[in-house]
Amino acid sequence: LGFYNDGDYKVISLFGIKIKIKLKRLILIKELEEQKQQLEEQERRVAGSYYYSKECINLRLQYEKKLSSLRMINNRKIRIVFLVSDARKWSYDYLYKKLEINDRFEPIIAVRTIATVVKETSSALAFFKPRYSNVFICNEETSLIQLSPDIVFYEQPWGLLPFEEVDNIAKFALTCYVPYSVTESATSIYWHLKDFHLKLWKHFILSPLVEDEYNQNFLYYGMNLVESGHPKLDFWLKKENEKKSKKNYVIFAPHFSFQTDSDLKYGTFRWSGLYMLNFAKSHPEFNWIFKPHGSLKEYLLKDEEFRHQAEDYFKEWKRIAIFYDSGSYFDYFRNSMCLITDCGSFLTEYFFSGNPVIHLRSEEAKEYPFVSQQIIANYYKAYDVASLSKNLDQILIKREDPMKMDRIKNMDRLFSKTSASEYICDYLEKELK
Repeated sequence: LGFYNDGDYKVISLFGIKIKIKLKRLILIKELEEQKQQLEEQERRVAGSYYYSKECINLRLQYEKKLSSLRMINNRKIRIVFLVSDARKWSYDYLYKKLEINDRFEPIIAVRTIATVVKETSSALAFFKPRYSNVFICNEETSLIQLSPDIVFYEQPWGLLPFEEVDNIAKFALTCYVPYSVTESATSIYWHLKDFHLKLWKHFILSPLVEDEYNQNFLYYGMNLVESGHPKLDFWLKKENEKKSKKNYVIFAPHFSFQTDSDLKYGTFRWSGLYMLNFAKSHPEFNWIFKPHGSLKEYLLKDEEFRHQAEDYFKEWKRIAIFYDSGSYFDYFRNSMCLITDCGSFLTEYFFSGNPVIHLRSEEAKEYPFVSQQIIANYYKAYDVASLSKNLDQILIKREDPMKMDRIKNMDRLFSKTSASEYICDYLEKELK
């Protein structure tokens, strides 16, 4: 394979075959691609101005009227509904419990039952029913209205049925959201900015760094943001959640975004997936946990390279490790010795364990959110099998962790040691006075 210029042409020579492409055409294509990127950047920047559209202004007027009516209520509790469908994305455990012991509120979990996620719905019911006192099935508009919510917290911004969309819920309730991914990126926000985030009454976020990122990416955005911390991270503030077990689990948590057409491209499964399975098989002295992203198997089955191997791959992990595919995984985090992952949210959620992370990296990955960038600076990065093997040897075999103190310093610098759930609960109380 060779390249050279021949007058107005770029010549590509491949196995003796010469292909001529006019240089002006190549330059034009490059210019068009640059113009497209600039237009996309401009469109993204001004998307936040939709907050001042007539539609959003009308929504805010509805919220103000609803808030005024809620402030008048003194003969019953304020009903707060958590609209959920996937237990793996449950972020509100500590918030639910805070609201439950507050005389002002009545928390309710509404499990969505929709045809496309029957399996997830069944798993969600099995997860929520034993853990919480107020769990209902929500399978149509009337059942949600019958719950008479005053405030609705969303699990995620996508996959909503028409009656679940913010515009419709706002007709009878205030709408709130805490991202199930602790460090939600500006990229993922943009996908649902106009139809979800800008229409919310309140969007609770992790820290000022998150607001800075949104402000840099979206003009005029931020009026409904509330810096609260993240309820998931409240786990690490509880003394009873200090390490108790001596299992010292090693967790492998692969992401689904390994395909070339993925928007995120965090996934490294093509080079790390089989290698990690073989490494785990050859090191039975460690207590392994396989915690794949909930969509990994689905994407493996769609992939030309892996679709015939996917079932066997999962079976092998179930044979040699604990296979965990549900919510409430922090107990495993606290009793582990290392996390090996390319999942974005876990990079932050695991941070407070103080343990090392081998961060599987893709050269093509979308830029990580501001907070994640600060955290992963002190993780052990693996871009291929060679660097992964070196990190596994250093951390698991030799038990060396030279960046441990840097991570501890980062904890104090980046995060407050106050409960996000308490903050949100207090915030709602103040708004309703």
